[in-house]
Amino acid sequence: MTDRTTLKDVALVANVSQMTVSRVVRGDRRVSVRTRDRVQRIIEQIGYVPNKLAGSLAHSRSNQVAVLIPSLVNNVYSQVLTGITEMLERADYNPVVGVTNNDLRKEEALLESMMSWRPAAAILANLTHTDRTTRILRAASIPVVEIMDINGVPIDMSVGFNHIHAAEELADYLIGRGYRRFGYVGWIRNEFAASARYAALRARLERLGYGLVAPDLFKMPPDVPGGKYGTSCSWSRPQTQMSSSTPMIWRQWEERSIVSKAEYRFPASSQSQVSQDLEWAKVFLGH
Repeated sequence: MTDRTTLKDVALVANVSQMTVSRVVRGDRRVSVRTRDRVQRIIEQIGYVPNKLAGSLAHSRSNQVAVLIPSLVNNVYSQVLTGITEMLERADYNPVVGVTNNDLRKEEALLESMMSWRPAAAILANLTHTDRTTRILRAASIPVVEIMDINGVPIDMSVGFNHIHAAEELADYLIGRGYRRFGYVGWIRNEFAASARYAALRARLERLGYGLVAPDLFKMPPDVPGGKYGTSCSWSRPQTQMSSSTPMIWRQWEERSIVSKAEYRFPASSQSQVSQDLEWAKVFLGH
């Protein structure tokens, strides 16, 4: 990573004094509108974030780590956050958590707020961000980890798996098992990894001469009741192989495995593929 972008860098690019930049950052109205606009434009362009700790901690770095995740409703991210917290605590770091609701602008605003407190590192979900978010992270001179996806070029480092390959392997596996009718229940709007998996799954099936007979896509992130409703709608198409969009390891469920309290009876000729773990099943079944 490059050296941290400083107030001095802004002053050099804007061709003004550091005091002028400081006054603009503090909102001092003694700076002319023309100069203030120029300085603010430079701040936007080079990804500078004012240091709120500069008065007393100008040369220190906090033990906080900025963590931005899309959701707490999706228990995948709850488990990810638990793992992050446990490992950071072992190293005497504390996570500062923000929930973006899969909104890139909200992610940018949360990151800017967090970066003003000079975190020691940043962890974000996925590899897609606004241009300003990317500039801020590149200018921060701290470790940046993008999680859940490795199908792209990270800002610093990434941890996850290739969702396109996972979806293609899923399609090959199901066809190899003899299934020919396929359904999909999930949400892909602003969920970039899920969108990639959905597109790859559908493309692979179509390339092999099949398709999705029940592509049930949500307009909003589905919760468990929404998933149950979508699944029941898709199962109304007979002999349909189901897949869900939640990002985790693909798990095979044998026929009639999610039944009883969920009030489902999956057809014996059907197979359900979900990307979650047993905790998802416990919630689904009401345990």
